[in-house]
Amino acid sequence: MIDKIPEIEGIDIAVHYNPASTVGGDLYNVLKCHKGHAGFIIGDVAGKGLVSALFLVRFLKEFQKISLCHETLPDIMKKTNEMLYDETRNGTFITMVFMIFNPENRILYYTNAGHPPPLLWNSRKKYSRWLNKACTPPLGISKEISIQAEEIKLSKGDCLVLYTDGLI
Repeated sequence: MIDKIPEIEGIDIAVHYNPASTVGGDLYNVLKCHKGHAGFIIGDVAGKGLVSALFLVRFLKEFQKISLCHETLPDIMKKTNEMLYDETRNGTFITMVFMIFNPENRILYYTNAGHPPPLLWNSRKKYSRWLNKACTPPLGISKEISIQAEEIKLSKGDCLVLYTDGLI
């Protein structure tokens, strides 16, 4: 988890985290990526407790490194999956949504690895829809996975809601 959300030009970010116990398996982060793009991650590691929490800390550090070394969302997710599979052959896996936002053209690239889908409120058309087209299995289950990714153009005033299974 992050202590302070970085400021990203052109967007407002709000976070609320209220775990059921003091040590949880949920994760979120906001990353500064290549070319001034912003990265958003929300997820849940299989299991709860101290072991899951320690795993999350290590995972977030590795994910940050991977996201700085690779430019495209599919490449980042494939490398993350390989890392998880190689390190966790004990059945640990992660569900997560990962998004990259380009503030210049307002394009949002996203993928969903077995996580509850984000909800997008379209401010111009006054309707909401689930972002559920780019679905991939949870990360760490299989060494080889095909990453599905989508892109959408966001308008000023649109709102994205990302959440974990604790909200459901």
